[in-house]
Amino acid sequence: MFVFFRLSLLMLLGMSLAHAASPDDAINTKQDVRIFTTQNKQNTITPQSIQKTFEEAGFIVDKNKDMNEKFKKAFGKTHYHSYRLFTVHSTKHLIPLLKKSDNIGLITPLSMSIYTDPINEPLSHISIASLSLRGMARATNLTLNDPDLIAYNTLVQNTIEKAFPGGKYKTLKHKSVELIEHDLAIIHELKLKGGKNKAVSLKAKQAFQDEFKTDLAKHSFTFPGQIDLAKELTALGENDFDYFDTISICKIDVIYPIHQTNPEFGAYAPCTLFMFKRRWERFTKLGYPSVENWTTALDVKEEKVLQPLIDAHQLFEHTIEEIIE
Repeated sequence: MFVFFRLSLLMLLGMSLAHAASPDDAINTKQDVRIFTTQNKQNTITPQSIQKTFEEAGFIVDKNKDMNEKFKKAFGKTHYHSYRLFTVHSTKHLIPLLKKSDNIGLITPLSMSIYTDPINEPLSHISIASLSLRGMARATNLTLNDPDLIAYNTLVQNTIEKAFPGGKYKTLKHKSVELIEHDLAIIHELKLKGGKNKAVSLKAKQAFQDEFKTDLAKHSFTFPGQIDLAKELTALGENDFDYFDTISICKIDVIYPIHQTNPEFGAYAPCTLFMFKRRWERFTKLGYPSVENWTTALDVKEEKVLQPLIDAHQLFEHTIEEIIE
């Protein structure tokens, strides 16, 4: 039995997004997602070269997953010559952000999609979709002029441009992104066993995670990655957390239809659930992104694409709430 309080209004549309100069001001300023595309006829840009560039920039590459293998196995076909989900994070850059926002787990790791042309077209381009500065700000409830968020965004953007030489940003036209009226995240506070007893708290946290993973796995959810952020922070001299886990969660029958119409959806997938407890607090915070934010930010309207996403989110939310009630 877990006691919880839902704080669904923690992140609102009315958050302050003050304008500030930044590298992508002139590119998709009003969009949450950016797409960078370059020529790759000679196949000189590869999954391995992209990963190497990010690692050389100081990122931890959490996953560099070939989704076409999974699509071919599950559905017998693929839509793009190549489609990968790519997740990264930089612990060093997260430290100052964590002191300002509880919701940094929503961008840890940062999710991206890397994809080529559709299979019915000649293979000539490669693209990467990621959250823009605006998307990061909305996810974390920080302002666009936050210097530490700008620094993280700049690092991501510079690394993308280095990994995809000669490329340019695509002009996106998602019209409904500015009309978002939904909460950006669903946040819970849980009182697990142990309180300030770290050993007991860790056991209670693990029991909770084991239960929701088991329950969600029955509905074909998978968990392609998990980051022990508290361990990484401790290694850098930050000891505020008894635990801070972020868990990547995926459902292939959701990703398959939406990636065909909105390949940039990989900027949100796999989705991330974060769970942390500060050492001086008795409560655990747990959060995950709202599906309404994704669908509005990307103008997702087709029912065959939208409904599986909504159904999965409702099932996910119901499972979490059922465990913690």
